[in-house]
Amino acid sequence: MMKTIDAGTRVHFQNESGTHSGQVLHVLPHIGNGQLYAVIEVDHFLPGMTFCVPFDEITDVE
Repeated sequence: MMKTIDAGTRVHFQNESGTHSGQVLHVLPHIGNGQLYAVIEVDHFLPGMTFCVPFDEITDVE
């Protein structure tokens, strides 16, 4: 069972540039289809670097 993802949750995800971890800043739905996305501030990039990640691409929730 997956934990709830809210602002402040630490998560891990994968994209074309590798595996990343970070903290969720906020959650927002896609305007067209309602799919939920998490705006994540990534730990190991420049401060303030964010990714908008669909919930189904999040691999682990702390």
